[in-house]
Amino acid sequence: MASAHHSPILVTRDFFLAYSHPLDPSIFKKLLTSCLSSAKSSNPTVRTNATVLFKCLLNTVSDDSLGSVVTELLALPQAGKTTGSDHRATLYTMLSIIHPSTTISLSIVNALPLLILKETNDVVIAILASALPQHLTFLMEGNTCIPAEISNVIAKEMTNTKPVLRRAFVSLIGTALWNVSSLGNDSSLAFVKAISSSLEANLKTFSTNSLGAAARPLEGYIALTILLGPMAKSGKFGMDSILLFLRYDTDCVCDIM
Repeated sequence: MASAHHSPILVTRDFFLAYSHPLDPSIFKKLLTSCLSSAKSSNPTVRTNATVLFKCLLNTVSDDSLGSVVTELLALPQAGKTTGSDHRATLYTMLSIIHPSTTISLSIVNALPLLILKETNDVVIAILASALPQHLTFLMEGNTCIPAEISNVIAKEMTNTKPVLRRAFVSLIGTALWNVSSLGNDSSLAFVKAISSSLEANLKTFSTNSLGAAARPLEGYIALTILLGPMAKSGKFGMDSILLFLRYDTDCVCDIM
C-alpha cells in the first residue's frame, strides 16, 4: 500500500502541477470522479489532497467545461445525499476555488443561498458564505442581472433571527459590495436596492443597542461600512440611515473611521 506521502492522488497532483497542456475531456472526467470520491473520505488528509488535486485540474480544462463541474459539486448537497459535514465542507471548498464567469456565477448565486439555509454545521456555513461574494461581485460588475428571487432571499436572511445565518448573509454581502468597483450599472443598483432595507434594519438595531445586539456589533459595522463606502460613493442612495446612526452612537463611527 502506498504511504500517505506517496499516495496516488498526491502523485497525480504533482504530475498536473508540472503539466501545462489541456486535458482531454474524458480524462478530466475520470480524474474529477476520483476527486469527488475522495471528498467522501473519513481521512482529512485524503480530503485535503483531493481539494489540492482539484485545484490543479481546473487549470487543464476550458471554461466551457466548468459548468458541468459546478453541477457535479452541487448535486449531492442539493439532493441531501452527502455523507456528513466534512464531505460537504470539502465539496464547498472545491466550489470556492472555481473562478467566476457569467454562466458559472449565475449557477452558484442561484444555488448557494438556499444551501446556506439548509446547512446545520456552522463551519460549513462559513465556507459556503465565503464562496459566494466573488460571484455576486462578478455579476454586478458585468451588469448581469441577479435573479430577483435570490436577492429577496438574501435580503430576508440578512435579518434572520438565527445569529449564525444572519452573520453569514451580512458578511457575504459586505464582502461582495466592498469589492465592487462601482455601483453604477443597472444590475448593481437593483441588487443594492433589494438588500438596502436589511442593511438599514441591522444598522438601526445596532445603533439603538450596540453592545446588546444579538450578534454584537458585526452587522452594524458592516452596514455602516457599506453605507459610508460603496453606497455613499455611488451618489445614488440616501444617507438617512447614516444620519440616524450618527445621532445615536458617534463614538462607534469614530472607531470605524
